[in-house]
Amino acid sequence: IKEMLVLPDSVKSAFNALGINSEEFINDIANNYTYKSVDVVNKYAEVVFNKIWSSVFNSIHGILVSNDNRSFVIVLETDSYDDIMKAYEIAEKTAPNGVKLHIFGEHVMDKELSSFGKKEASRIQLISTISVITITIIVMESFLASILPFIGIGTAITMSLASVYVLGSLGLIDVSSYSRTLLMTAPLGLGVDYATYMVRRFKIELANGTEYIKAAEIALRESFAGISASAFTDIAGFAVLALAWDFPFMRSLGLTLPIGVAYVYVSSLIVTPSILVLTKGKKWFWYPYDINKTKERLKSIRSIVVSRLSKPKVAPILFIVIIALGAFMGYEAFTIERSHDYTVFLPISGKSYDAYSFYASNYDIGSLIPIRVVMEFNDHWRNHVDTIKSLVSELSSVENVAHVTSVLDNESYSSRDGRIIGIEVTLSVNPLSIDGIKSVQRIREIAHSYRTENVKVYVGGEPEASKEIEDLLDSEFYGKVLPAAIILMFLTLFLTYRSLPVTAIILGSLGISVFGGLAATKWVASYMNIPIPWFLPIILVSVIIGVGIDYNSFYINRVRELMRTKSARESAEIASAEFSLFIVGLSFIVASAFLSMLVSESWGIREIGIALSVAVFLSAVLGAYLFLPVVSVLLGRKLWWPRKKF
Repeated sequence: IKEMLVLPDSVKSAFNALGINSEEFINDIANNYTYKSVDVVNKYAEVVFNKIWSSVFNSIHGILVSNDNRSFVIVLETDSYDDIMKAYEIAEKTAPNGVKLHIFGEHVMDKELSSFGKKEASRIQLISTISVITITIIVMESFLASILPFIGIGTAITMSLASVYVLGSLGLIDVSSYSRTLLMTAPLGLGVDYATYMVRRFKIELANGTEYIKAAEIALRESFAGISASAFTDIAGFAVLALAWDFPFMRSLGLTLPIGVAYVYVSSLIVTPSILVLTKGKKWFWYPYDINKTKERLKSIRSIVVSRLSKPKVAPILFIVIIALGAFMGYEAFTIERSHDYTVFLPISGKSYDAYSFYASNYDIGSLIPIRVVMEFNDHWRNHVDTIKSLVSELSSVENVAHVTSVLDNESYSSRDGRIIGIEVTLSVNPLSIDGIKSVQRIREIAHSYRTENVKVYVGGEPEASKEIEDLLDSEFYGKVLPAAIILMFLTLFLTYRSLPVTAIILGSLGISVFGGLAATKWVASYMNIPIPWFLPIILVSVIIGVGIDYNSFYINRVRELMRTKSARESAEIASAEFSLFIVGLSFIVASAFLSMLVSESWGIREIGIALSVAVFLSAVLGAYLFLPVVSVLLGRKLWWPRKKF
């Protein structure tokens, strides 16, 4: 038998590489065949295992085996959620006592996001609807006054949907599912503001003893400027979203939302006053609140808060404090580190969130989301080994890089013709986290530095794609959309009020509100140790452009009316007394809808709710109590420069 087992030299060298003596191996084979004295399989399996285990283990350590060696990963390829759950059930049955199982993957995440999303949408919608209706009734102090004037809003939204359908069918505009949804919600919220402002103005005139037709006429005439300023600014703010033409989502919003706002604007000036005239200002319309109580309250009406804050010694100090706080919150907003970690939107009670958190804590999380570098040469890659080695070396030195695998380690990373090779970079941190994205940027810089006329370099993978989308959207939004929105809003406000100070103050108030919403979110996120979605500032700015203008415009428009016959301080006090609680109430209506997001099981949705609700409420408080009243008192009639008539 020994004479029959003759090994070629090439095979002997392979045995030697594994640490196996070829002559001893042949003797063991023969002895085992003859005497059954040696377990050849176990003996040499152990030799081979001990030889290659260290290198194999190093390649999977932190990826398939945890860094503390107390857990491991089983990777399954499944076609559906049901298949992966069957595997999970088998694992539960066969796992020893004391072993904890985790499961996650694309199918599990999609299923959980879908099921939790439906439950949360219905729960948030229920809470939002109840809170909006309740607060609207409290603000309007009447059941019917909270319902009848808004018939026109429903009509306007229906007409806007029909118009968008026709324009979309003709191919004149793009209509996405998101724009259809927002076409119902955004004009609804703005229409509520316009209509309630008109009703409030009508109520004040009735309380002053004005006949109902005349009261409706005055309410329409005096509300026109405030509602027009809000509507045209809202239209301009939404329309400029179309400048981000390369992003269909924003382009669709920019083309559709202005149509909805235009319809509710016209409705608030035509349908709402008509309904008010039809009610004749009767008591049943204001039930359960008695209009006579409003009459008594208006006889000696003054805002206690504004009267104290507008004193000559207090007003300048308060103005400086507001500006200082605005600057501080602006600093906090600009120093926010935005994250691409989309797991912040996973439901925290789901299996995926639990498994992902465990994997992130015990493994090299970057192995789930590798960064890929591709090099394309004019000839075979073997002619560029030194270049590849140099690039691999530089990539390996980048902070947070755990593994770099290239064609030098595995020739399967090469194309068939050998001209294209791939390099896979794995980070020790989440590549979509703040630190991870910084490493991705550095990897991109290093890889692109190897570009020449004969070498093309590409960087890909989910982290790189996510960062590239952020860069493109930031460029479109902050480079085109936001500057255009500010310019158009400035022109709209100036043409409506014909006052540079008023225009600047309203825009400044909006800026402070946005900074406040972002700062509050940053503080909560820091306390809870959760990342902030990178697109949150864009969402916040877009919403405040549409909502925050209303509160400031309604207040300053009433100040304009009163300053025809009264001093600046009296006008500020009376306007605050008449409209401050009303404006804050309107903000509560909108903020309550956003606060309902806090019942979500997703931290990302909660953060959006916090940012929006804080910014909306802050915009109302600044407009009705703090910033606008104080500036009105400090500037007096200079507030309306260069306007001469009110």
